[in-house]
Amino acid sequence: MNVTRIIPLLLFLISFCKLTAQSDYQLFRPEIQYLYEDDEYTPFDQFQRSQFYGVRVDGTGCQELYASMALGEGGKQPCLRRLPSPFGYSICQEADSTVMDFLEQGTMVIYHGAPVGTRWKARQEGEIILTGVVDTIVQESVLGITDSVKRIVLLTQRGDTLHRLAISHTYGVVRSGFLYELPPAGRTLTLAGTSQGELGRQLPADSTYGQVRVGDRYDTETHAPRRTIGPNNSTLYEEYTQETHTVLSIDSTVGDVRYFKTVGDRLTYRVRTDGSSPPEDSTLVRDVVCRRTFSFPGAMVGVQPGARALVDSTDQGLEYRVRFMQDEVCGLTSTRFSDGAYFTDREADCGNLIILIDGGPEPLYTTYVPEMVDTFLIGMYPDRTFLRYLSNDEIECGQPYDFSDIVLATNDLGRGAARIFDLFPNPAGNFFTVDPELSIRTYQLRLFDLSGSVVLEREELRGRQNIALTGLPGGLYVVVVRGSDGSVSARRLIVR
Repeated sequence: MNVTRIIPLLLFLISFCKLTAQSDYQLFRPEIQYLYEDDEYTPFDQFQRSQFYGVRVDGTGCQELYASMALGEGGKQPCLRRLPSPFGYSICQEADSTVMDFLEQGTMVIYHGAPVGTRWKARQEGEIILTGVVDTIVQESVLGITDSVKRIVLLTQRGDTLHRLAISHTYGVVRSGFLYELPPAGRTLTLAGTSQGELGRQLPADSTYGQVRVGDRYDTETHAPRRTIGPNNSTLYEEYTQETHTVLSIDSTVGDVRYFKTVGDRLTYRVRTDGSSPPEDSTLVRDVVCRRTFSFPGAMVGVQPGARALVDSTDQGLEYRVRFMQDEVCGLTSTRFSDGAYFTDREADCGNLIILIDGGPEPLYTTYVPEMVDTFLIGMYPDRTFLRYLSNDEIECGQPYDFSDIVLATNDLGRGAARIFDLFPNPAGNFFTVDPELSIRTYQLRLFDLSGSVVLEREELRGRQNIALTGLPGGLYVVVVRGSDGSVSARRLIVR
């Protein structure tokens, strides 16, 4: 991006203001990471725009900020439109004045060092002219401290207020609209935090997403609508999967992929969603979760929240996505790539929305959870995964799952939950006894340790059996029995 187009205007500003020292009301302090929250954001907006936007400048003078995108109209269908950051594609900062460049939408001038009562022509786009006025200086609470805040208003030719800016004596911009919007859409950005002195909300480092330690636990729940042939050819079942994960080891990192092991339980059941009977058309299955992977997209690394990133180049054009950042449960921060858009030379401003092509938003990544917490299938019926519980050295949040009293049902719909074997003694010493139901002709038995490894396995067993535990160290194990009729059940076993 060429920022030299606004240099003449900047030189004029320097001459006008007679700059001699850095202003205490500069918009953005050099080398400080700013994080702004969209006050109008709601959870319903999570696929349309970011909750947070980042800004960082290196010093005075001119530099690029970033480009963004937002949902708009293009012809007869929605599209993603190219847009600047809330403060322009680029910015020129001097001690008492700042020029923001919005390219085809013109430039905006803010005299942040001017005294109260100063008026100037701030922006002109076609016949719309905005006048900037330093309205007042007040004392406000900013990031937990009381500070002097200079209020600047941008007025239309009729004298109506179109935008308001609040600039802190210490920190810079604390409130602003999206300054490229004429007229504004009513959205306001409020300073959520800076990197200066750990004040307010911080922008997490990319390396923190998905980082876990041995012993961390997190529980998740996945909803998966399933289309099944029914009386009305409608979705008949909603499939739920609840999982507990305790991290046992972080094995290695290869490229963007981190490999690690967890141990836990997986409970899967189906619920009818069409209101039909019988209610016993639900299935409970327990399994042992042994291995997970996590990958943070390389194209997202170093990208400011709200910024557009080039992620691919294909025959359809250049593919861009915006990095979204939002609040999650447990006080966590999550990030994702927005729906993508292909831009071609024929579509300078409006890109073809990829969601209309491949059907799904990108995964969501959360700190302290080493997997994609919110995933989607391509197609009409998305799978969504939610974080339900988290426990580590820094945080405990939510309600953990406890499957200790759940005995598995069969894999066959309509059978309902059933206990298919008894286990004794428990705790066990040198052996334990497994006693299956009379209906189980033969069965397979597996014993899992807490790493998820099979430490003992027996095939084609019949009736009551004594299982020797010779050589096994004391601890907690899981006994899984699979009957010849397809039934599956699991019990916890303590070995002394």
